[in-house]
Amino acid sequence: MLYWLMNSNGIEPRSEEVMAQLLGHLERTARRNLFLSGELRRIVRTLERGGVPAIPFKGPVMAQSLYGNLALREHDDLDILVRSGDVLKAREALLQAGFRPELDIARTLEHAYFKDECEYGFVGREGSQRVRLEVHWAFARGYHSIGLDLDSMWGRSRWIPFGGVMVRTLAPEDMLLALCVHSGAKHLWERLAWVSDFAHLILVHTEMDWDLVLHQARDLGLERVLLVSLSLANALLGALLPSRVLERIRSDSTVTSLCSTVQGRLFDQSRPGLLGPRAHLLRLKLRERQRDRLRYCLGLMVAPDDADWVSTSTSKPFNSFDSFVRPLRRVVRFGGKALGRTCWPTGKE
Repeated sequence: MLYWLMNSNGIEPRSEEVMAQLLGHLERTARRNLFLSGELRRIVRTLERGGVPAIPFKGPVMAQSLYGNLALREHDDLDILVRSGDVLKAREALLQAGFRPELDIARTLEHAYFKDECEYGFVGREGSQRVRLEVHWAFARGYHSIGLDLDSMWGRSRWIPFGGVMVRTLAPEDMLLALCVHSGAKHLWERLAWVSDFAHLILVHTEMDWDLVLHQARDLGLERVLLVSLSLANALLGALLPSRVLERIRSDSTVTSLCSTVQGRLFDQSRPGLLGPRAHLLRLKLRERQRDRLRYCLGLMVAPDDADWVSTSTSKPFNSFDSFVRPLRRVVRFGGKALGRTCWPTGKE
């Protein structure tokens, strides 16, 4: 994107060598994204033949619809949303198309896995290129307490042209909330590119129904995540926001403080990455409802991770002993003091 903007605006580079490096990166990204676009079309057709409607999100569809150029947004994998009742049919269709699951989940554990998790990873290969695909039926695991109304999202979805075919995409208001969950609540805006997604979404969709967005975010307990996302897009990339949204951001001192924290971590490479207890603590500060914080803490203690799914006996589902051992393992992993600070924050990081 840096090369594209400099070249489009006639900005003379200080270093021809650096511009050549940027151009090479742009060309490699374009080639990779063109390949992934073809794979995405093939995957969507495969699922449709298997009776599975799908909504691609992020990835090539976002690059085209928000940036207008496949080369301007990098992505390593593909993401599609299916209805929860279609996950097994989607898996069978993908297996027949040559994909394999990243995790070998026993049939006896599938019900528990689909209830607790939000995505199923697959890997395929086309020639020498590897393709990673994530099939989503939710945008976050249950303990994040993000109850997006996916049925309504499907009802508001729309069709857009993509590479010579028509594909479904989320309505802009739903895409904004989905980005809040993915880039904000889950990944804490750790990449400037994710902030750019918010800015471009606002730029392209000038007809955004802000009353609907604010109302839904408030009902879901995601208002703070939404305001931090919008504040970052406005402060860092000049996204234009309605006056009532700006006023709401300025009136919340917690939002202002969180934005400062995120910006500081984005541009200060000497600071440690947001991993483990620090990341959990920030996620707790982002939620305005106490019940959401409590559920998140409990989920951290008892929710299975990938190691649990692949190491548990394939002959039976989780039992009470698993539920007892798992919290102990979490305490050992994070340390008792750090975990206590995470679940009961004092307001100081």
